[in-house]
Amino acid sequence: RQCRGKNSPTAGHGQRGPGRAGQQRPARTEPTWPERRPGAAELRAGGGAARRGQSHLRPPLAGPRPRPPLPRGSAGSERPQQRQRITMNVEHEISLLVEEIRRLGAKNADGQVSVKFGVLFADEKCANLFEALVGTLKAAKRRKIVTYQGELLLQGVHDNVDIMLLQD
Repeated sequence: RQCRGKNSPTAGHGQRGPGRAGQQRPARTEPTWPERRPGAAELRAGGGAARRGQSHLRPPLAGPRPRPPLPRGSAGSERPQQRQRITMNVEHEISLLVEEIRRLGAKNADGQVSVKFGVLFADEKCANLFEALVGTLKAAKRRKIVTYQGELLLQGVHDNVDIMLLQD
C-alpha cells in the first residue's frame, strides 16, 4: 500500500473528496474563530482595529514601564559603586594605553610622542592587552589625553593616522 500525505485526494482509508464515497459534508453550524474571538463583534461594528502592538483585549499601557527592582541592601547604593568601578577600569585601560604609546612611539617635531594606528593595532602585546583598542582610544581622546584625526579608526584604512600623546 502506498503512503499518501494528509492533503492528497486519496488520503486516509480510501476516501475521496470531502466525505465518504459520494456523501457531502454537513454545513458548519458553529462559528469560526474570528466570530468566536472576544471583541470581534465590536471590531466588525466599526470599533476600529487595534493598533499595531496593542491587543484588542486590554487597554494600552499608560506611561513608561516600571524599573526593575534594585538589588538587596540599601536602595540605590549599588549603582554608583558599579559606575565607579567601570570608570576606574576605563582609567586603568587609558593608563595602559599611554604606556604602550610611549613604548611604541617616537617624539615628533613638536616634542610629543606619537605612534601610527597601524603599529599600535598590529602590536602583539596591545592585541592581548586591550579588548577594544578603538574604544579605549576614543575614551582617551574624550579625556584629552591623546589626539588623532577623525572619530573612528579602522584597521587598514587608518593605519597611517598618527596618535599623539598630549599629556606626559
